[in-house]
Amino acid sequence: MSDYKETSHIYEANRAVGFIYHSGYGQISYELNHIIWRIVLPKDSYIFLLVADGGREMDAIRLVAKELEHRGHQVTNIYSEYFFDRYHVVDRAQKILTDMEKGESIWQKEQERLKKMDRKELRHHLKENMKNYRSYKKRKKNRK
Repeated sequence: MSDYKETSHIYEANRAVGFIYHSGYGQISYELNHIIWRIVLPKDSYIFLLVADGGREMDAIRLVAKELEHRGHQVTNIYSEYFFDRYHVVDRAQKILTDMEKGESIWQKEQERLKKMDRKELRHHLKENMKNYRSYKKRKKNRK
């Protein structure tokens, strides 16, 4: 990341761009913010986020997605250790490459599905997901 510290614009010609970062208790580093502010991408790029670890990883994902959306880019997929464990993904790199080849957006499909739910159904869904996430974090903490 330090290579881009002094540049005013970062031009990326690739159609697939990934941001792999650590969640610092729901915050992202200034270096990552600096790259997001200055990166120039094609509007139809495949952008994925991968949170390596850290506390409040969902907040960090939401923060980066909001920053990219503010710049006019849509996040195609998001990944975290929780998602990989939840869906029993063994080869994580292969999963990301397969999703890139397919070009499908699991995250956007989930967003659309949530928009179609009524309030009661959405509240129940979010409550279940938070319950599962908390128990996952507790199990992970006890394993260490």
